[in-house]
Amino acid sequence: MKPDLFVTLKKIMVRHMNRKFVFYLLVFASFSAMAQPNEQVSLKDAIKQKLVMVSGQYNEGSVHYLRPVVLTLVSLVARPVKLKIESGDLMEPADSSCQTMMVVRDTFFVMKPKQKAVLQPFGMCIEPSDGAGRAGLKYKFIPNKNAKLIEIAKFINDNKYHDGVGQQAVWCVADMGKNLLNINGYDSVSRLKLITKVAAITGKKMPSKSELSQGYENYVRTPQETIGGSFEFKFSDSKKVHIAMFNSQGIVVREIYYNANEKPGVHKVNFEFDYTVFTDEYYDIKLIANEEVMLTSRVDRNNDKWEED
Repeated sequence: MKPDLFVTLKKIMVRHMNRKFVFYLLVFASFSAMAQPNEQVSLKDAIKQKLVMVSGQYNEGSVHYLRPVVLTLVSLVARPVKLKIESGDLMEPADSSCQTMMVVRDTFFVMKPKQKAVLQPFGMCIEPSDGAGRAGLKYKFIPNKNAKLIEIAKFINDNKYHDGVGQQAVWCVADMGKNLLNINGYDSVSRLKLITKVAAITGKKMPSKSELSQGYENYVRTPQETIGGSFEFKFSDSKKVHIAMFNSQGIVVREIYYNANEKPGVHKVNFEFDYTVFTDEYYDIKLIANEEVMLTSRVDRNNDKWEED
């Protein structure tokens, strides 16, 4: 009987140990579930559910079609929350004379419990007649009910058209009075794709091939009455570079240089524009590399450097 008793006791001990091990696993799994966010929540829903508090402020270091607003988020709950800022969401300024911005790139992140996070989402202006923001201007994060604007925002997100041509496309959707040929820039491929997409979204008539060709040739043609300057810079690796000019309201009025793959090394890039067409007192010329403003130069009529070629 002793061998049988020994076997019985051994089985009981093993079973007891297994239960204990399973119990430890359950405790560990429960703790892990508490430590990780269970599901992704859109930022607009997180605000509605009072999971986070959000405030925005104008980003002085960017332009209105790159990262125009700095968002500060504060977690209001004692658990992590997985969040998504969705293309198409809006950032509304406290001053109605300034541009309302629309998110044009999806952003994913996790808010830690009771912590703060600072983000600079990619955005673009949806109000072409309003001025850019200014230092200290506050923004409120709100949902967007305009399906057409949401569609162009998602198209820009999917294709990474975060430049002046993409901004023109957004303006063309926001303002039905704008001509599709207003969508213009040095990248003829992205230009054509954006014009085609905006035509589909808005129902505007697609320009003819000759109209598209002539519009592009007029845009890139060297102007006759010019004023300009140059940027000198050095890169350690290849970058997407474009130079654009902005009026006194901080609104982009023209792209004047573009290279999707500027090689490493020292570069000098000349820029110029027709001062009989662009007649403001001054313009800010910005060199932008990989969606970051690197250099700014002001061309001012009242400055001695304003000289005809």
